[in-house]
Amino acid sequence: QVTTLELRGLATLSVAFGAAFTVLGMAIAWFLSPEVSTILRTLSLSFFITGFTAVPHGWLRRELHNRELAVFELVAQLAGNGVVALALAYAGYGAWSLVIGTLVQQLVIAAAAWIAANLRGAQLAFARPTPACRDYIGFGIRHSWNTFLEFLFYNTEVLAIGHWYGVERTGYYNRAYSLSHLAVEQVFTSVVRVLFPVLSRKRDRTGNSTRTTLVR
Repeated sequence: QVTTLELRGLATLSVAFGAAFTVLGMAIAWFLSPEVSTILRTLSLSFFITGFTAVPHGWLRRELHNRELAVFELVAQLAGNGVVALALAYAGYGAWSLVIGTLVQQLVIAAAAWIAANLRGAQLAFARPTPACRDYIGFGIRHSWNTFLEFLFYNTEVLAIGHWYGVERTGYYNRAYSLSHLAVEQVFTSVVRVLFPVLSRKRDRTGNSTRTTLVR
């Protein structure tokens, strides 16, 4: 069971890691064309925002507060990629409408996750990490690197398209790719969101492997 002090320490570490990845993303952007690098540097702020989201969002998942997650993620999607992005695109901001819409979406999720977790009793705040937080750092670092490498892997072609064909065509490609994978991503995300915390809890209680749980 994660204590309140551990949660607060992990929240501090999460923001620190988010800031580090933001700096790394901005450094990588210097090697790209000026038009693309400006957008990538701005999008790198998403790592910092995610640093605020990770702990409360993870806590809500762990405690199976899926209704709250579904509601504020839907609201964030409609606000960011709906209202803001469409309004800016109509106003002629081009690719920047997607960039700003994405950041708005993530800001809404971060704020909503933090508020929802505290309303449900998480008592989140920022505090000095405790020695017990060391047990989480190894897993957190591996997961963060995996996420970052996954981001690079799935966006390598986006960087190439942006370099050779410009921002406008990159935006069209990004939207087309997202729409083509939307149905599959929604299904698997929903399944994983429920199964992961449920199977983890069952394993903690019984000591049985996940394979045994699935067989049953």
